[in-house]
Amino acid sequence: MPLRKGYQQQLTHMKIRHILLLAAASLLIIGCNSQKKLAKTEQTVTEAPKVEQPKKKSVQERAVEAQPDFSSVVAQKVRFAITYQKKNISSSGTIWMLKDSLCVISVQPLLGIELARLEATPQEVIFVDKMNKRYVQMSYAEVSKETGVPVTFSDLQNMLMARMFVLGKPQSILWSDAAKQRLNGNSAIVNLTQGKVAYEYSIDTNSLALSRSVLTMGPAGKATIDYEGYALQSDVLFPTKITVDIAGGDTEANCVITLPNLQFNSNPRISRINLSNLKKTQLSTILK
Repeated sequence: MPLRKGYQQQLTHMKIRHILLLAAASLLIIGCNSQKKLAKTEQTVTEAPKVEQPKKKSVQERAVEAQPDFSSVVAQKVRFAITYQKKNISSSGTIWMLKDSLCVISVQPLLGIELARLEATPQEVIFVDKMNKRYVQMSYAEVSKETGVPVTFSDLQNMLMARMFVLGKPQSILWSDAAKQRLNGNSAIVNLTQGKVAYEYSIDTNSLALSRSVLTMGPAGKATIDYEGYALQSDVLFPTKITVDIAGGDTEANCVITLPNLQFNSNPRISRINLSNLKKTQLSTILK
């Protein structure tokens, strides 16, 4: 009997141990399954961070990025055809430009002899009438007062460089919410009004080249600049013909500039005009 009792106790201990082992194993299995389910649940709930897509650039913003850019240009054998107050003038000449520094237009109607000259810097504009030995020297504030147009050196430079411009404003305003865009065949038309001036630009959607700028200035008149015959010269896409039409009040003027020979980024040496032997006068006197 004592042996049987001891045997039963041994069996009882073994059962308890087996039960404990089974319970521990069950807890481990349940724990592992719970962790897997939790990890699976977390993977399902967790979202990948959203990556913001870059904003699509407008036609005018891409056109500004693609517009002609150079440190200097020399235009030789330039042809000027000017109509002013029903008078026609034709002449040859040369244009020099140092970006952000100096622009010189020399009119040489006969055998390369200079008879008239325009010099523009960021500070002033000088017009020289060599034939009559006189000149006009004006700040941009004076030019604006005389013409009614708030023009700056940057505006003149951009006009000659076949670039879009807004008088006295940075180019970034061209792709602001204030600018409206529509398509017309192969052209994108951009409209913008700033102050008393309404602007309209025509951009070729294939080449992104500027084909026309129109500035409507109310009583001060309207200016239209056309750019034609784009050609690649020294890796710069540039028009070979620029036409400027100005109409306002009693004033009508047209200037066609033909540019057959362009040299870019050659860092030319440009001699400034000596004014010491010339007489200073008023713009109205020269324009008579």
